[in-house]
Amino acid sequence: MTRARLQTDDLMQLAIGIVGDCPDAAFLVATDGTIVAWNTPASELFGIATWDASAHNCGAIVHGFSQSGEPICRAGCPLLTGREPAPPSTAMRVRSGLLDSVRAVNVHHLPIRDAMLGTTIAVLHLVDPR
Repeated sequence: MTRARLQTDDLMQLAIGIVGDCPDAAFLVATDGTIVAWNTPASELFGIATWDASAHNCGAIVHGFSQSGEPICRAGCPLLTGREPAPPSTAMRVRSGLLDSVRAVNVHHLPIRDAMLGTTIAVLHLVDPR
């Protein structure tokens, strides 16, 4: 195993641990859009169990959209590709709970970057209900 791969794995494990320890809704998304970690508060907010969210595409699970109805969470997300700098947070509306009600939230983004490779390997999302 190369040193770069070892560092990437260590960073991912650290980020997964942060999601698990976070008291607020949090989830980790790999650069291909796959949810890598999803905590209990996220399950409660979105009404989607961890086993139903994990390994699925973030856009298909979170369904984030702007106030005007434009999709924010989608395939080819610029935050995940690293093509655009991640804003500190994004105000959006998401489907919440079993009744598909809509809820306004702020999602804070923390890119997880591998310094040796100089690339984003995942994005940690922390959800702050407004």
